[in-house]
Amino acid sequence: MITVKEALQLKGLREAKILSGHDGLDRKIEYVDVMEMPDNDVDKWLKPNTLMLTSFYAIKDDKLAQIDMIKKMFCSEVSCLVVDPRFYLGQVSEEIINTSNKLGFPIIELPAQTGYVDVITPILEEIFKSNISMGGRFEHINELFTNILLHSGGIKEISYALSEIINSSIIILDEHLNCIAGVNIDRYHDKLFDEIVKKDKIKYFIKNFELDYKKNEFPIEKDILYNGKEIKLTFFIIDANKDIQGYIVLWQYNSILDDIHLHAINVAKRYIAIEIIKKINYEKNHLKSKKDFFFNLLNGNFQTQEDVYKKCESLGMELVGVGAVMVMEIDSIDLYDIRKEETTYKDLQDKIIYKLTLRDDLIAIKFYKSIIIIPIFSYYEVKNDNISIKTLIKFGRSIKEYVEQEIDYINIVIGIGRYYENILNIDRSYKEAKKALVVEKNMSNGILHFDQMRIYKLLTKVEDKNELRIFYNEILYPIKKYDEKNNTNLLGTLEMYFEYNENMNATSKALYIHVNTLKYRLNRIKEILNIDDLNIENKVELYLSLKVMKLLEKA
Repeated sequence: MITVKEALQLKGLREAKILSGHDGLDRKIEYVDVMEMPDNDVDKWLKPNTLMLTSFYAIKDDKLAQIDMIKKMFCSEVSCLVVDPRFYLGQVSEEIINTSNKLGFPIIELPAQTGYVDVITPILEEIFKSNISMGGRFEHINELFTNILLHSGGIKEISYALSEIINSSIIILDEHLNCIAGVNIDRYHDKLFDEIVKKDKIKYFIKNFELDYKKNEFPIEKDILYNGKEIKLTFFIIDANKDIQGYIVLWQYNSILDDIHLHAINVAKRYIAIEIIKKINYEKNHLKSKKDFFFNLLNGNFQTQEDVYKKCESLGMELVGVGAVMVMEIDSIDLYDIRKEETTYKDLQDKIIYKLTLRDDLIAIKFYKSIIIIPIFSYYEVKNDNISIKTLIKFGRSIKEYVEQEIDYINIVIGIGRYYENILNIDRSYKEAKKALVVEKNMSNGILHFDQMRIYKLLTKVEDKNELRIFYNEILYPIKKYDEKNNTNLLGTLEMYFEYNENMNATSKALYIHVNTLKYRLNRIKEILNIDDLNIENKVELYLSLKVMKLLEKA
């Protein structure tokens, strides 16, 4: 146990103001509790030697009830009362102050910007240290984490409490190794910790450990070298029913974990697992509602715009800048890598969805084998009517690169629909995107806008495919042959040149080459084809030949 006077020296109450009851500062504290909804039988559950936190919310307008509560606490040998008057009480009345002074019952005002957890954690930690009984300390740990959850604390508050108990900075990771909480203990002011947690680099470190963190015994200790500094990490698995929910990582913990610390970690693991499961279930339910909404929206089941926006509001979403749909599918997979990682098609879809949800410029939803992507354009782009085919293709390309960089053994294809200002017409964009995807699967470009389909439809109507091959051989094959012989990329350069509407600066930037290098390559193409200039006729032939090449490759 500690005294009220000793509690006032701890973090959380150092800046607190003693309003009254100075004669009772030697009263003992063994427990900490919170009371917001007192009833008439409150004295039956009040526990002696308890520091009680309250805002007097339930009786904020009843001074007589407040005075009666003070008397009941005193009679029940409650240690002291810490009040948070900022929201409900306003100012402690003179009647309460007088009653408190008469009884010698301390009333303390909670410091500004201080929460209940900021008070509870350091006090219980100090009680742990002063409690000789190991069993008693175990009980206090259980009570601490239980109180945190009972009073609306979450993973962050549990992390702070655990950090104080074991005297270590800690990181909480979910099952995908994403950081969901991090506590840097004040006395070390470890800037490196903050840098790694804020930038979520811990996933990178774990991936480079070359250890199977799903199968290894825990705890695992590992030293890593970062910017010339050695960092020691200690891992504990968070599981529930043998399913991995996440990990507790101790940062630079160099002491031996005693029974108290191990007990605290095990209790924290259980409560963090509960919070993670609650969050997952909430997200699942929210995702289902969201998926149902978009299913109805993309299938034209809403009657008015008002109906759409009302439903959006209930789901906590906005559809500003929304008007086009893209449909994505996995086109090819490196079988060696997928077997090596023991990954299924569903796992890959989930991985892609998770990756896309990290972006704030789109909405991504899984529909069967496809992933529906709804871009969110800026107010400026929408206002100035900048949602052109070029804008949509550029957006689609950024998604393709973004996903394939993260999962480098897959190739994805994307069909893109037109942009519609009226949200009720977005179902048209969805139908167009699906049609574009079907055609794109036969083209191997990777991305196709609905309006680009016309030329492919025209080419596919040519019955004699040999005529197409002759056309391709006469126009484009000499360039392909030159590339193969000289290990150059003139064909790819030409393709990008047309894709960026013959804009030299944009094309050179996309190819990561200088404009002069681009000019040289285009001149080389003219030399190989024995033409003086890229006039309109030559350009049409080259452009059509590129499309024919795609058709022939898939034939």
